[in-house]
Amino acid sequence: TFDQLVVHADLGARLRAIAASGDLPHVFVYGPSGAGKQTLVRCLLRELYGPGAEKLRVETKPWKIERAERNVEVELTTVSSNHHVEVNPSECGNQDRFVVQEVIKEMAKSRPM
Repeated sequence: TFDQLVVHADLGARLRAIAASGDLPHVFVYGPSGAGKQTLVRCLLRELYGPGAEKLRVETKPWKIERAERNVEVELTTVSSNHHVEVNPSECGNQDRFVVQEVIKEMAKSRPM
């Protein structure tokens, strides 16, 4: 929970205030490995949706990226709940931007926004 944060307590307090306001846009979180991104996101999800946000699904699947010069197939693991999707596009090397676009397109087709 945000109350248990030690390292990012200031950021946690700001995220908690945003969550309490009820006006939370889509959120992209990035940073170096080990910076605490997952911890902050999981605290935010719990604040917004309660303990049900902790029920996670892990799925690895191939993604077909259609590019003008050639089609590329990459494998990407996603971690998701009913409330969020986590991806680590760096798993796909220099195709990361295109993988993020494909994940967003698929989500827009299959999930209510």
